This record gives sequence, structure tokens and C-alpha cells, in this order.
Amino acid sequence: MERKGYEKITDFRGVALQYLTTVEELAKKPPMHAVVDKSSCSGCGICANLCEYDAIRIVEGKAEIDESKCDGCGLCKEFCPLKAIKLVR
Repeated sequence: MERKGYEKITDFRGVALQYLTTVEELAKKPPMHAVVDKSSCSGCGICANLCEYDAIRIVEGKAEIDESKCDGCGLCKEFCPLKAIKLVR
């Protein structure tokens, strides 16, 4: 809290409420999928091992995403040590 400049919980209570939405509203948006920046990817395979949808393979030392299988969950993005993966619509 100190690092963010808050003194007490009431200083930030409810701040995130403006970002809450419904599943119906999310369904109206175009789906997201992962994209790999091949120049940053080391081919470590962490993303491929994590992907529950079997959408990522390491090909010639770089991660490749099969967009037809990618659910856009973002797990690969969060665990990529080099931040070589982003989600796009």
C-alpha cells in the first residue's frame, strides 16, 4: 500500500469496480489469441508446456501459435520469461 501511495484500505476500495463486466459483454468482443515476437523468443518451451489447448509448438527453435486452437487465456503470456508473447484481437 505504501508503494502505491495508499494509507488505508478505504483509499482504494472499489477502484476496480469500473472494470467489471459480464460474460455477455465479453462475448460481444472479438476473441483474443496469442502472438509470438519471434525476435524475442528463445524457444524455451515454457509456453508450449503450459498451453492446455495444445496451441503452441516449438518449431525451429521458436514458439508458434495455432490460432485455431488458441483460446486467448493468456497463460503463455504471463509465464513467458522474455515477454515475447502478447494477446491481440
